[in-house]
Amino acid sequence: MRRLTWLGFLMGVAPLAILAEWLRPGRGHAARIASRGARRMIDALGVRFEVRGLERVPPGAAVFTPNHRSHFDIPALLAALPTARFAAKQELFAQPLLGAAMRALGVIPIDRQRPELAKRALDLAAQGPGGGSLVIFPEGEEAEPGQMLPFKAGAFVFALRTGLPVVPVAIHNSAAILPRGDSLAISTGRVVVEVLAPIETRGYGEDARDRVSAEARKALEGALRPCDGGSAERSDLGPF
Repeated sequence: MRRLTWLGFLMGVAPLAILAEWLRPGRGHAARIASRGARRMIDALGVRFEVRGLERVPPGAAVFTPNHRSHFDIPALLAALPTARFAAKQELFAQPLLGAAMRALGVIPIDRQRPELAKRALDLAAQGPGGGSLVIFPEGEEAEPGQMLPFKAGAFVFALRTGLPVVPVAIHNSAAILPRGDSLAISTGRVVVEVLAPIETRGYGEDARDRVSAEARKALEGALRPCDGGSAERSDLGPF
């Protein structure tokens, strides 16, 4: 049943989001459909879901930089940050239904083989209509259990160019719900999305990207348990 629920979310929400954007483009209806669908799917799977730290989200736009351990991170972030857009690797746009849905949601394609095009895509997104907050996984892909991959520069260069604050987001326990590399082995349990303190970038140049990246990484490592790639004990989160 949990597999059917997961597949139903993927196959059901995508056409609705595409249709909403086609009928009433640029009004945010697709994003609202995706966010509500994600929350309903999480509830239907029996996953106990919690969002912490929303009071730390700065006014206006921001660049959210979550850790990445599972496909489940996507619906968790859609539910937790409903107005933010995503950046995703360009290869995903080649899948017909998924690619169309991502375009409807305003997802920004990132060519990982050509960094100059990735930066240009982010720059155009910042200048284009809608603007708003952006979610970029700084690791670029899902990490193995207990690991955090090296951070790529794109999220931090974008934040420094636009003067937007970087907001690390700790996603706890998502890989226990949906392990890396297996899109159907879904378990019940608890997932917590925790917004951490923002890192100011205004007034700094692009040469500060390594400092900002290191600060974001330190924040995530200090918030996550070892099983999620961090170093914290986090008994305050309670049982999962």
